[in-house]
Amino acid sequence: MNNKRDIKEAGKMRGRVILAAALCLTFVAAIVLPAEAQWIEDGTIVAAYDGYQGEQHMVPDGNGGAFLAWTDDRPGPADAVFAQRFDAYGNALWAAGGVPVTMTISYNQQHTNIVPVGDGGAIVVYAHEYSAGNYNIRAQRLDAEGNMLWTVIGISIVAAVGDQTYPVAVPDDEGGAVIAWRDDRMGNRDVYAQRVDSSGVVQWTANGVAICGAAEDQFNVVIVSDGNHGGIISWTDFRAVVNSDIYAQRVRYDGVTMWTPDGVPVCTGSGHQNTPQIITDDSGGAIVTWNDYRAVTHTDIYAQRIDAGGWMLWAMGGVAVCVEASDQGSPQLVPDGSGGAVIAWHDFRAVMFAHWNIYAQRLDLNGAAQWTSGGVVICDALGDQEYPAMAPSTDGGAIIAWEDDRYGNYDVYAQKVDGSGNLLWETYGIPVSDVSDMQVNVRLVEDEEGGAIFSWMDNRPIEYNWDLYALRMDSEGYWGYPSAYITSVEDVPYDEGLQVTVTWDAARIDDYPYAAVTEYDVYRSILSYPDYTWTLLGTVEAFQLASYSYTDVTTADSNLVDPNYHHYRIVARSSAPAVFWTSPPDSGYSVDNVNPPPPVSSWVDQNYPNPFNPTTTIQFGIRVAGRVTLRIYDAGGRLVAELINEHRVADRYEEVWDGRDRRGNPVASGVYFYSLTTVEFEETKKMLLLR
Repeated sequence: MNNKRDIKEAGKMRGRVILAAALCLTFVAAIVLPAEAQWIEDGTIVAAYDGYQGEQHMVPDGNGGAFLAWTDDRPGPADAVFAQRFDAYGNALWAAGGVPVTMTISYNQQHTNIVPVGDGGAIVVYAHEYSAGNYNIRAQRLDAEGNMLWTVIGISIVAAVGDQTYPVAVPDDEGGAVIAWRDDRMGNRDVYAQRVDSSGVVQWTANGVAICGAAEDQFNVVIVSDGNHGGIISWTDFRAVVNSDIYAQRVRYDGVTMWTPDGVPVCTGSGHQNTPQIITDDSGGAIVTWNDYRAVTHTDIYAQRIDAGGWMLWAMGGVAVCVEASDQGSPQLVPDGSGGAVIAWHDFRAVMFAHWNIYAQRLDLNGAAQWTSGGVVICDALGDQEYPAMAPSTDGGAIIAWEDDRYGNYDVYAQKVDGSGNLLWETYGIPVSDVSDMQVNVRLVEDEEGGAIFSWMDNRPIEYNWDLYALRMDSEGYWGYPSAYITSVEDVPYDEGLQVTVTWDAARIDDYPYAAVTEYDVYRSILSYPDYTWTLLGTVEAFQLASYSYTDVTTADSNLVDPNYHHYRIVARSSAPAVFWTSPPDSGYSVDNVNPPPPVSSWVDQNYPNPFNPTTTIQFGIRVAGRVTLRIYDAGGRLVAELINEHRVADRYEEVWDGRDRRGNPVASGVYFYSLTTVEFEETKKMLLLR
């Protein structure tokens, strides 16, 4: 199997808008709408500097993009925390390479977490080394432009004695965050939490509320929102001394712990239970999964659901997600949208081949397995597939990514599984990035269109120099945004108004080897963002062309009072009705032009519409009077029709070809060429007739 896709230039997003000063006086200005798309095959650079950029945390930005925060040692000599926001099209919305979250970097800043706050900004939480080897927790809020909103050194979440490390956080849905962390102020490792509001003011007891202060150590802290401005927190707990267990606690919006002091036991079975992961059950409770050693000889995967009152809803000790022979580990989970969960893990059951594979299982809201017993194989390619990461899908399934060394170095691969356990992408997954050297520590978030945005650590091209990259994969497994991109919405010159030509670059997957697009639908909205109301205008058949166009009759021309903008978007459709790719919108308007000036140079425009059936218009200008010919040729160079062969004065013209030859017979569908020749100018362009 070829592990590299054909490399093609990423799609471009450009736009031009025609502006009118008055009905009889016209000028044109170019405005880029929006910025050029930045997703690049095998990964767009997030941060690539000498040293180390890694340990990234990523969350959705609520608008199809993503926030990232990471540890970065570029300033030296200490580690710092940087952040970046990407939109859905791969444009970095903040400073290139990310923005620092503090201006003070005298000691290390690590263990980063980031949460969206609903206004295009985010809160970044991190462990701050306040003296050599001692950490506490600080936070910074960034606005939609990446500017610091709190003090330049961040605000203190906790500054108790000892170490406070590994913070985790969730939005409080009021512009602030609920934060939990590991805390050894009492000698052993405990769990504490704090809430900070949108202004950077802590809301609970100074230095945090004790979530669990039981004997021995508590660590591996995870958190999910309780849906009411508080959080549900779970952790690995060694209070039993001989083995570790899983506990959980709910902390209310006001800092009051709601369940049994020091937490309720999620699982206290024999052997070790550790490394919990947690998600919401969409009913005010949570679902927790973990590594479980009760089988003694190997590790299994178990899960439990907890309601808002702290009661266990599934079997005592949890339900078995996978108890196959040999080890299963590193479970991750996402909500299935119906009160259950999709759980993925790496699995060593193929012991005869001595490598790890990726499996997954779906549990319903009652904890019943919905897929094959023991899980569905997500990838069992050669080599190791390890450390899955997940994002929810819209159909009860998930997108799952992992580290994959099938070719010797670790790469990032992914697979999409639907709610019934069917694999939707290529067998063994698709490469998100499989360039030379290593790609590891993959993270991903949903993009609101059935795809996901991925990030990973990458040591290309210098070993031991880790950088960060990111890439979007759409719902069909194509990288980036393979949609068409509108390149212009322009007035049809000197047509007495009411017409614009919409031109777009073809979708990247229009051409071979994909040939995935069958047609383009052209939509128009008179209303602007955010009140777009789209109306289908027409359809243009796809024919592996580089670009296409469509001429629309507008509802009104521009004038001094109202430019009468019309907004357009192009939907590239496949043979499957539910599979399509939508362009970003662009806009323009028509102009009622009167008494145009003579051309300053000769020219010929691209015909419109193109492709066409049955007629198309060719516009051209002549600077010097003389004989002019406009001829149509077929793909073999044979003359098909002669539209002009006569003397013309300097002026602007347009001619219509009706798709007939010199004898008046309709010609067949196919590629044709039109050639304009004057006394000083000659140019040939291609057009496509589709009957």
